[in-house]
Amino acid sequence: MSKVIPNDSTFISAMLGVRVPQQKLARYYLNSLQRQKDGIQQPQYVPNLGDEITLEHILPENPTGDAWKHFTVEERQQYTNRLGNLALLTATANSSIGNVGYNKKEATLKSSDFSLTSMAAGQGKWTTTQIENRQAELSQLAAKTWPL
Repeated sequence: MSKVIPNDSTFISAMLGVRVPQQKLARYYLNSLQRQKDGIQQPQYVPNLGDEITLEHILPENPTGDAWKHFTVEERQQYTNRLGNLALLTATANSSIGNVGYNKKEATLKSSDFSLTSMAAGQGKWTTTQIENRQAELSQLAAKTWPL
């Protein structure tokens, strides 16, 4: 059985590079991780959230203007759908920030009721390093959420 089921360190290592282009799946992952962080029993059982909770790409899928020019085309392709770049927001909050730069998104992220989202604020800037660091934190939480 141990050949089929990875240990925690193998699972965490695999999570470090996870990209989730399917929005419903990404919302499920983030909501499960949030429920684990909040101490909810069986965090993997997530109720259907409908459209009131949306997925925010901190580095936007289609960035405009100069705010995101520090990301190369290759980096945008590699990091946009990384779990560390994604956050849960209410539909109202998400539509209010659109594709603006991180410094303009930061206040909305910080004021979120989702603690994992508010933790994405206060970084000063949003680069591949911040995405990788956040992904590492989420990977540790994932091992607790889905123990193998």
